[in-house]
Amino acid sequence: MNDIKDRLGDYKYNFFTNLQNSIDSELLFFGSIKRFYFFPNSSDIDIIIITDNVNEMISKIHNYLQLKKTEVKKIYQR
Repeated sequence: MNDIKDRLGDYKYNFFTNLQNSIDSELLFFGSIKRFYFFPNSSDIDIIIITDNVNEMISKIHNYLQLKKTEVKKIYQR
């Protein structure tokens, strides 16, 4: 994540660092954030989390973000 720290800015970098620590799993960034066409406050930030236990990971993310289960759409691939 250090390679994109400057693009994220301090607030987003700290948010993602704290999320990564909270879920105890690495966040893998891809898309425009890793390329030259990322625009702060305009581009989305694409993230992959690789896990063996999808339900546990979703639960950790819900807890960290303080969201209801209906507020997160899960998309995963086996």
